[in-house]
Amino acid sequence: MQLDHANHLIHIKQLKKYYPITAGIFSRVVNHVKAVDGVNLTIYQGETLGLVGESGCGKSTLGRVILRLEESSEGRVIFEGQDLSELSPDKMRRMRRKMQIIFQDPYSSLDPRKTVGHIIGEPLIVNSTENMRERSERVTQLMEEVGLRPEYVSRYPHEFSGGQRQRIGIARALALYPKFIVFDEPVSALDVSIQSQVINLLRELQRAHQLTYLFIAHDLGVVKYISNRIAVMYLGRIVEVGSNHTITQKPLQPYTQALVAAVPIPNPKLQRGRDRVRLEGDVPSPIDPPPGCHFHNRCPKAMNVCLKKIPDLIEIEPDHLVRCFLYQ
Repeated sequence: MQLDHANHLIHIKQLKKYYPITAGIFSRVVNHVKAVDGVNLTIYQGETLGLVGESGCGKSTLGRVILRLEESSEGRVIFEGQDLSELSPDKMRRMRRKMQIIFQDPYSSLDPRKTVGHIIGEPLIVNSTENMRERSERVTQLMEEVGLRPEYVSRYPHEFSGGQRQRIGIARALALYPKFIVFDEPVSALDVSIQSQVINLLRELQRAHQLTYLFIAHDLGVVKYISNRIAVMYLGRIVEVGSNHTITQKPLQPYTQALVAAVPIPNPKLQRGRDRVRLEGDVPSPIDPPPGCHFHNRCPKAMNVCLKKIPDLIEIEPDHLVRCFLYQ
């Protein structure tokens, strides 16, 4: 897909989310968990941007802060030219019709006490967008669109499989005709065969409704299949951004190279001659991250400057940005 740089839907500028750590009888703030640490990112209209990284790197937090489900500590999120942090609660509520989220766990994201028809139609009730008859017709339409039989409208979530429950969540997210959807590990809890069905459904819905996706996952193989561009995140920072082909075939940042090398290849013969980048040690704590480049203590190519300074995210070639002193 050719990216129209004049048609960006979301512009993220120096976004930070720090969680305070308190101690003592007076609950004095002694430190912070730096979940998101100065993220700059652009999401273009109609694309799927994949966001990958190890568990605990801040991917899910970034998705929630973009939607203002959690308030940022610093920075701005510009959606269709509007700074979301400046919107009043009433204006933000209206803006939420354009932005939705699909959660990781299809079991806990649905109210077990409500029928499927009520769950899918609830956004319409809350926003008072349609009368009862129109709501019923819209729910039926949504169920058919995501591959659920309309006669299941009176059933409860416990009567469905994991894949069907995720389809219910997708139908609910589509109810208000959104423009942007955040998918927070939407297939990680599903069987592999069901994963492919759900991902194909997401691609069909994107084409039919001109949707824009932020697809968060730790499985680079899944992200490669669905994304137009990929952003790699490590310990609260974006370390590389590029097209699907660039990130998976020509990664530059050593951390990205390690992620790509970890993706299994179906053909064992191709695996033999593959250059593997192995990571040593565990992900550092976001409470006390290493100085300079956060990745330097695990990087096989670390230099002295990596221990002291934070590398900038610079454009190496068109649409390919890297945060690494090897290219600065």
